[in-house]
Amino acid sequence: MINSKKGNAGQGFLEYALIISLIPVLLIGALDVMGVTLRDVYCNVITTLGSDACKGSFFTDSFDSLDEWEIVNGKWNINDGKLCNDKGGKIFRDIPQSDDYQINLSGANLTKGNGFGIMFRSTDYEKDNGYIFQYDPGYGRGEMIFRERANGREFRPSARYRPTGDYDWYNEPHDIKLIVQGDTFTAFVDDQQVLQTQDNTWGEGGFGFRTWNATEVCFDNVSVDPIP
Repeated sequence: MINSKKGNAGQGFLEYALIISLIPVLLIGALDVMGVTLRDVYCNVITTLGSDACKGSFFTDSFDSLDEWEIVNGKWNINDGKLCNDKGGKIFRDIPQSDDYQINLSGANLTKGNGFGIMFRSTDYEKDNGYIFQYDPGYGRGEMIFRERANGREFRPSARYRPTGDYDWYNEPHDIKLIVQGDTFTAFVDDQQVLQTQDNTWGEGGFGFRTWNATEVCFDNVSVDPIP
């Protein structure tokens, strides 16, 4: 009898151990179904605890080449480590994280023309579907705007900002940050928030740059990062 009880106890322990070992497997399967990765769970936990370990960029580009970019039109080129264009055109890049992110553009220097735009959540590069933030001294008396685009057509601005005073549109490098989160888009220029708007037409997609007319502009580097 004593041996029998020990055997049953050992069997029960093994069954509990097997059940416990299956729990992580079942959890991983459930997370996969919901589109959540273990990295997402890990990053959510350690971010809550104050760690910066998951704040690495989805990608960065200091413009050594254009191999990862898709040029739709225009004369885009690399000049002394900068992405430049001296005519109208569009250039795009896919990003690993295509829904929520922040775009950090450094050293955007417009030297001539009516302006440039940062495209985001672009779903069809040829059809030009998505959103754009325009740095646009040619719009009205000079404005920064958010607007939607679809099939090459541009919609009326959903948000507008006109700098006051002696704002330097030309020959002055500026840093631009766009936070794309859910249906809310926020623009910063030189760390100052200038615009915010909301729209839910396009939920994901790549990003890129657009120029028009005789614009001459260069960009130092760009990164797409997780939202802190």
